[in-house]
Amino acid sequence: AYVIGKLVESRPRAGWGWIATAILLGDLAIYSLGTLQLSLVAHLSPLKSILVGVIPFVAGEVIKLIAASWLILKLRGKVSLGNRERP
Repeated sequence: AYVIGKLVESRPRAGWGWIATAILLGDLAIYSLGTLQLSLVAHLSPLKSILVGVIPFVAGEVIKLIAASWLILKLRGKVSLGNRERP
């Protein structure tokens, strides 16, 4: 979430492509670390870890990416996040 947030914040008026790319890069970071952990803890090969720890979730991730990108574009400017500056 931190990676995605920082990437989206870096371009305040970003379009759908940049938002989708940010989400994809964040997911890549999460799945990379999760696959590594699964491989080490369960003593699985990297390929087996990808097959059981990533592939089953790809369809849901695509749906989430599309929905989140759409929501960001629709809600941008309509939702106040408060004062972002710290005292």
